[in-house]
Amino acid sequence: MRAQLQQWIAAHRQELLEDLAGLIAIPSVSRAGADSLPYGKDCRHALGYAQSLAQRMGFTTTVYEDAVLSVDNGSEPLSLAILAHLDVVPVGEGWDTDPYVLTEKDGYLYGRGVTDDKGPAIASLYAMAAVRELFPQRAAACRLWLGTAEETGSADLKHWLKNHTMPHFVITPDTVDPIMNGESAKYRPAISATWEASDVLPRVTYLQGGRVRNAIPPTAEALVAGLHACEVQALADAWAQQTGVQFTLTDTDNGLQICAHGKGAHIGKPHLGRNGQTALVELLAQLPLADCGSTRAIRSLAQLFPYGDSHGTALGLTVRDEIMGPCSVNCTTCTLTEDGVVCQFDSRGPTNATEDNYPRVIDAALRGAGFTVEKSQMDNAHYVSPDTDVVMAMKEIWQLVHGTPATCTFNFAGSYAHFVDGAIAIGRATPGVETNIHKANECLPLKDLERLVELLALSILRFCPEK
Repeated sequence: MRAQLQQWIAAHRQELLEDLAGLIAIPSVSRAGADSLPYGKDCRHALGYAQSLAQRMGFTTTVYEDAVLSVDNGSEPLSLAILAHLDVVPVGEGWDTDPYVLTEKDGYLYGRGVTDDKGPAIASLYAMAAVRELFPQRAAACRLWLGTAEETGSADLKHWLKNHTMPHFVITPDTVDPIMNGESAKYRPAISATWEASDVLPRVTYLQGGRVRNAIPPTAEALVAGLHACEVQALADAWAQQTGVQFTLTDTDNGLQICAHGKGAHIGKPHLGRNGQTALVELLAQLPLADCGSTRAIRSLAQLFPYGDSHGTALGLTVRDEIMGPCSVNCTTCTLTEDGVVCQFDSRGPTNATEDNYPRVIDAALRGAGFTVEKSQMDNAHYVSPDTDVVMAMKEIWQLVHGTPATCTFNFAGSYAHFVDGAIAIGRATPGVETNIHKANECLPLKDLERLVELLALSILRFCPEK
């Protein structure tokens, strides 16, 4: 079977890359309610594009409420569902290639979504096509489910599950580790504060940090009226030495512009980044600012989300367990103007996180500092025992395809698996390969994309019975 699959994949390589290129070209950043559509016209365009590919291959397709696409191969009772998403995070800055043009270089494929999660979505479709052509008696019981809001909290899947069910076996090719059998609890409200505009000096008149909640922001910038670069340079240099975040100071007609240059990272691996936003906020809090609304807000943010505090210690969080350890908390977006501030943060909790020891602790700290907390719900942690059939089978298939043992891990990041009982996420690349997920120059080795097609095809053969 493996030999047949590998020959089929090699024969369809160019077609696969062309189809992936067409999907990469669509800037499908999920925007709830945009263009009178659930997640915007670009996400709907991506759904339509994937639907056309599936129909060309002979599959039955259904689009649900302009948000979800199901790809099926018959009317048999389903045994397996493969979940993937077509939405992506914004491209950001620092790309060496056009992020919306699939580029092959030195054995790697580059483009926004090539790893997370358009490449895996196309790989899933081609895995179904391979099984359909080579082993038709085993192809009917698998469904490919494609969504468009995974990067913004999976509201598409949550809504779909209210009226539909998933089969017994569910996998999603959407993690950096071989097998992710656990995902942390989540609590991610927005916070805000307002005040009357002031003309006291010095004061911060503008601050802009990250753009998305689920990525460590590498850069941020602020404007400080009433101070000059020569007055701040020594402090900025010392803080850069301590944090590893660099600061550029420029005197302008409107005040001192301070730009922070850190390092972006996927929210599931915050230790790999340097949060430019929290570093800048803490630098601003150390300046001799006049008492006003913006000063109080900045100093409160610096106390609640100090640079390097990735466990929410300053918020008062103490909950932890033996599986996932402590919480993970990162302030990821911030927009401050003359009369207010709006921030988002990302927090993840362990399996024993509850309303009392997790969100209520966070809310109390935020409100105590004078912020308004957006009403938001906590998502419980998701955990699947390593002894279950789906985990043990995927470990065997991973080792068969990659030639190395598959380790089970939990992740503070999220995937569609989080919201489906018994579902697990599987890796998209060889362990140790840097794919720059959620960062500039997102990439995936072509060989790993081909391995993923084979792995998913073998999964279909493993979990779907013969007719």
